[in-house]
Amino acid sequence: MTEKPYIRTIHILSCSGGTVISKCLSAMEKTIVISEIHPDRLRMGFSPFDPVSLLLTQTNLGQNTTVRRNIFLKRIREIFLIWC
Repeated sequence: MTEKPYIRTIHILSCSGGTVISKCLSAMEKTIVISEIHPDRLRMGFSPFDPVSLLLTQTNLGQNTTVRRNIFLKRIREIFLIWC
């Protein structure tokens, strides 16, 4: 019987030991840590492998918070589906 994978989020304050906690969690078996990601702090720049990033950079869509958050959530969903 295979275990069902889960996605968990950890929200911490700065200078509270979050990096140490993340390192400890990433050392655990069957655990992947993707740290310091946030849809509103998405950095867009030139990336020939990411046409969505290029579109957001070169148009005013990058200013739309809803569009950025939806793209962020879809990408997290894709990672989850690939990983599962």
